Amino acid sequence: FLPVMKGKVEANKDSTRVSVSMRLNLFVMCFMLFWLAVTGGAGIYILLSVDTFSLPLLIPLGMFLFGIALTCGGFWFEALRQERKLRQIISTWQ
Repeated sequence: FLPVMKGKVEANKDSTRVSVSMRLNLFVMCFMLFWLAVTGGAGIYILLSVDTFSLPLLIPLGMFLFGIALTCGGFWFEALRQERKLRQIISTWQ
């Protein structure tokens, strides 16, 4: 879940502006979209088609929520870490 960073440096009259965007790796993004579509679809299908409720039927929805938490948590943990490093590197240039 390491972020892919893309940025540009723009010179102004009195300063320099650094713009950076971060996103998920394309393979990770495609895999997680597939994962979430399958588990979310299975969870919704099971909930709508079952007459009697039992706890194991919630496994696909649990996997769906786990996938979201794993993706967001892993990405944002690393993105914030990379932002701190980038700010540290830029501040030493001054």
